[in-house]
Amino acid sequence: MSAHHPLYEQLVGIVGKENVTDEKFALWAVYADAGIEQGNLAGIIVKPQTTQQVSLIVKLANRTKVPITIRGGGSGMPGGCSPYFPGGILMDMTDMNKIIEINEDTMVATAQGGVTFGALIKAVHEKGLDCCYGGHAIYSATLGGSVATLTCPIGAAKYGAWGEEIVCLEVVLPTGDVIRTGSDSTRVGGRFHRYGSGPDLTGMFIGDQGVLGIKTEVSVRLRLPPEAREFETYCFDNLERGTKACMELGKTGLIYDGLVIVGEHSCKQTSIKWPQIPKESKMIIMVSLEGDKETIAYYKNKLDKIAKKWDGTLAGPDPAKLPTFDLIGEHACKIRSYGVSGPINGFIPTYKLPKVATDVDQMLWEHQDLLLTQPDTGMKAWLNAAFMAKGPAVNFACRPSFISEPPQKWKQALEFWHELVNYIANQGSCPYWIGKAWTPYLTPLYRNEYYMFFKTLKQTLDPNNILNPGLFLF
Repeated sequence: MSAHHPLYEQLVGIVGKENVTDEKFALWAVYADAGIEQGNLAGIIVKPQTTQQVSLIVKLANRTKVPITIRGGGSGMPGGCSPYFPGGILMDMTDMNKIIEINEDTMVATAQGGVTFGALIKAVHEKGLDCCYGGHAIYSATLGGSVATLTCPIGAAKYGAWGEEIVCLEVVLPTGDVIRTGSDSTRVGGRFHRYGSGPDLTGMFIGDQGVLGIKTEVSVRLRLPPEAREFETYCFDNLERGTKACMELGKTGLIYDGLVIVGEHSCKQTSIKWPQIPKESKMIIMVSLEGDKETIAYYKNKLDKIAKKWDGTLAGPDPAKLPTFDLIGEHACKIRSYGVSGPINGFIPTYKLPKVATDVDQMLWEHQDLLLTQPDTGMKAWLNAAFMAKGPAVNFACRPSFISEPPQKWKQALEFWHELVNYIANQGSCPYWIGKAWTPYLTPLYRNEYYMFFKTLKQTLDPNNILNPGLFLF
């Protein structure tokens, strides 16, 4: 029998034998996330149950100078929870899955960082309330992981990115110290408000990819469910005019959620599923509206006029009725089932959609020999879409699926995928999934003053570079 990891006994002493393993089959199961980037093999996996255990593990890692990679549900796709360096600790947060409180007075729900969106939504709905929906991986994506990666949720067109839903956090710092943010930062405040009592330190940990702290508790806003939701689909045979419509629709602030299918290839795929969508479409905008029926009728009338102003045609509610995470998830999962999926996501100004989508389509056509052919449609396996965000921005999402055999083709596919990431980064994209995928391309684009401030902050909080080392090239 091979020897255990050097920290095995000490970790067992913290969390118990049943929550520690260094067996190879388990290590291989968590060496990568759901994306195309592969990581290195950790040396040992530990599953804490409490904040105190997380703190003790981090303090042990500091004493022994062993790095920690933090992993939530593993549903991200940029390699953010894949170990940069071999042999370290992989901290699996999924056993920290307790919902702590659903407070109907403050309209705030608090849960441990390993709770999934699906579990939180179910508990909130049982109380007759509503909350932010995660992306299409709501049954595996965890709250803590989504804070670290700044998920773009369902409803982003109205409520903004996931970070805007966060009220307070409990965070284990890279030294093992524990802090609480927002109104919970004082001994008498409690969890009810994000701002005040000093700087917005909650925001410092949102989108940090886990390099500044481990999110052990997350408090999120609640709201009353809408009386109704209704849907509409707008189709455009001109990409530029469709983009003008998308910009104007977004500026109204009336849309709850919006999914934009971009480019002839992606629109054709969508029209196969819904024949009411014209085959000549170059852009399809699917929106959902919420409120009382009278308000929705007013909203819809206003949006219909904007779409028609830009020569859009109405294709009815059916395509947009399918919730966004089901629609994009159906496309993504179907494409992924044919081969290795390489999703690329990043926020861009809406006005850049025609150029970015056209350029990406052209790059994909030029490398179509590296892409799989979908057996049910005979089309090459990729989808370009954009999620409407709050304000004049969209989350552009490219979803190609590559062949993995023979090895030489797979090597070429991986090189091409990196070309795509580099191109989108250089269009001014603000990615929220960063990880190993984006780090080499995003970091050189930072303004020097910003990068040095971020690096100094990391070195101050994490002098031993324990948490997620390698991300942001730290």
